[in-house]
Formats: sequence, C-alpha cells, structure tokens
Amino acid sequence: MNAALATLPVLVTLVLLALGVRALYAALAALTTAAVLTATAFRTPLGELGDAHLRMLPTVVELAAILFGGILLSELMARTGAQARMGEWLGGACSSPGRAVLLVTLGVTPFAESLTGFGIGVIVAIPLLRRLGLPPARAAAAGLLGLVTVPWGSLAPGSLVAAELGDVGFRRLGVDSALLSAPVFLICGAAALAVGLGVRRALAAAGDLAIAVTALWATVWAVDAYVGVPPAGVLGGLVTMAVLLLVSRLRERSGGGGEPVGRALSPYGFLVAGLLLSRAAPAAAGITEGWWTVAAGPAGWLPLTAVLAPRLLGAGEPVLAGGGPG
Repeated sequence: MNAALATLPVLVTLVLLALGVRALYAALAALTTAAVLTATAFRTPLGELGDAHLRMLPTVVELAAILFGGILLSELMARTGAQARMGEWLGGACSSPGRAVLLVTLGVTPFAESLTGFGIGVIVAIPLLRRLGLPPARAAAAGLLGLVTVPWGSLAPGSLVAAELGDVGFRRLGVDSALLSAPVFLICGAAALAVGLGVRRALAAAGDLAIAVTALWATVWAVDAYVGVPPAGVLGGLVTMAVLLLVSRLRERSGGGGEPVGRALSPYGFLVAGLLLSRAAPAAAGITEGWWTVAAGPAGWLPLTAVLAPRLLGAGEPVLAGGGPG
C-alpha cells in the first residue's frame, strides 16, 4: 500500500502532462501531492524531514546547477548557429545511409543528450536524419530510439540521485549500468536502422552496427570505471562518432561537409577537458565529498562553459538578447 501511495506524485505528473498541462503546473501539483502524503499517509516527523533536507542539500544544489547550465548552454549553441553548423558538417560526413543513421543515433544523440539533457539529443538528431532523406515519422522514431542509449543524460544527475536514494556508490552504479547497456545499444541501433531504412538495408549495415555498438559500449564502460560517471555518455558518443567517421573516410574517402566546425565545437571541448582535468584534483587532495567536489564536477563546469560560450564561439553581440541564431 505504501509503495502504491509513493508512486502517486509521479502518476499525477504523467497524467497532467498527458492532458496538456504545462510542466511547471504539473510539477507543482506533484510536489503538493507529495507534501500531503508525507503529512497524512506517512506521518513523517518534521525533525526527520529537516534532517533529510539537509542531507540532500548538496545534491539538490548540484542538480539545479547542472540543469540550469545545460539548458543555458543548449540555448546559446542554438542561437549562435553552432548547432546548425555541426549538423551541416555531420550530414555530409557519410555517404553510406546505414552508417550515417548509426552516426546520428549512437553517436550524436548520446553525445548531445549526455551533455545537456532535456531531449536536446533528439532536437539535434531529427534534423540530421531528415537531411539523410528519412521521412519525418521515421526520422523522429530513429531519433527517439537514440535517447534510450543515454542513462548518463545531462552529465548523469539521474544516476547521482539514484545512487543517493539507493545508498550505493555513484561509480559502482555507473559501471553496472554500462555493463548492462551492451544489449540496449545493440537493440536500439538495429531498431533505428530498421525503422529508418528498412530491414534489408539494416541487415546490410550489420558490420557498421557492430563497430558502433562496440565503440559506444567499450568507451562508456572504460570511462565509468576509470574516469568517472558524468563524462561517460559524452565521451562514449564522441568516440563512436570518431570511429564511424574514420570508417567512412577509409571506406568512402569522404569527409565532413560544409565549413569547418572546430569553433562550433569549442564549448563542448572546453567542458569535456575541464571535467577530465578536475576529476583528478579532488582525489589527489584527498577530497571525496563536500562542496568542492560539487564545484569541480559538472555543476561547476556547465555554468562556467555557458558563461564563456559566446566568447568561445566568437559571438560579437549579446546572444540571449535576440530572438534567434546570431
């Protein structure tokens, strides 16, 4: 009975969203439902609630900073036209349809979604798939399948919360998630090929599928195990893209199309480099918990990257003051 009651806030959110209620109001309704249940059905003493809030405060601040930084960075990348430039370049990188679909589904989508979250992976992926000639419904379905490969979205705040609530190690959870993800990657990639290109052309791309799945799975596992959980999806998607682009260059003698995208990628490069460099500093200093570890993680680097993104992208005027890409 208690388990059923505990699901009510989530069910309230899903029902209200399905009815078209704005996300803010749905969230407030869920919060109200949780508060009422806490006071009535579960009868939790105020002292215990206060202690729980204090224990969760660092996690709440960390999540808020990650989400805010991710949304802001995504908006800046869109308004400066950086996302469009990346899309044009990647769209011309593969002449093989199967390899191009895998590049988007198992490379671009995990990379973008792991960095910023909130479905940005799909927002980036679907236009790319449309450029490959996929009809709108097929492009949307293949793009959405790519989201299934991202348990590390938004630099893994979901995994952080799950580890806190489940009282398990953050890295242990990440490693176990990576180990169990191999069949997920395989099924999602195969389904995206079948949906996007048809079963016959999907079978013809089986070799590229095996290469992409191996690259994605091996990278996310290695990063989770030896570097840290937050950058696992980012580096997994990045390595998968690099491997497929290398295969394309070797087999098709093709390269990226359009103008160079080095500058468009600079905020992502800055973020990934900062995360990798800062992982070692707290450990070397013997700091394993507290506010410094929060600041040295994605909660610190995402907002900083968003602040510096206009300068890194060479924007000549305030980006957020206008209504579209600069």
